[in-house]
Amino acid sequence: MVAGIAFHWYSGDHFENLCMIREQFPRKKLLLSEACIEYSKCAPDDYLKNAQKYAHDIIGNMNEGMETFLDWNLVLDELGGPNHVKNYCDAPFLYDMKKKELTETNILSYLWHFSHFIESGAVWIGVSRYTDKLEVTAFQKDNRIVFVLLNRSGEDIPAYIRLGERCAAIKVSARSIGSGMIEVKNNG
Repeated sequence: MVAGIAFHWYSGDHFENLCMIREQFPRKKLLLSEACIEYSKCAPDDYLKNAQKYAHDIIGNMNEGMETFLDWNLVLDELGGPNHVKNYCDAPFLYDMKKKELTETNILSYLWHFSHFIESGAVWIGVSRYTDKLEVTAFQKDNRIVFVLLNRSGEDIPAYIRLGERCAAIKVSARSIGSGMIEVKNNG
């Protein structure tokens, strides 16, 4: 019996493909089996933009049903390798072979928002947004809702977190990622 479907890609937003798979096979787990930021498609020294692209991809995949995310390269050398075809990539950690130094990149801090706050067993919940400049995903487990907000634009964007009749206004700074947690009180 097949329990899930693994996928990976490296170009463009293909979130609608996940939506189609989920509609065809609603009981199958969706697992991103290989992900990275290739330097051939982005600037090797623009660590913030690379991390934001990664977070954009994770949010899009989560919102379409991805249940598991596996990074292809956790540690690479200072060039983004080794790689037999010289297809160098960014990674959460880069190791300078000459200096013998391990450096954390922005990707690591961006991944933290997902891995630290979204617990195993949490269930994705629907979200709505008023602008495509703001990306969001949200999950609930027990009495906690967690959300991750991504703003890749160059301007601060107001966001409104609404749950029932309560609403909280927050500002999402330009070129930033943020997380939040809401504890839901049981009135029963």
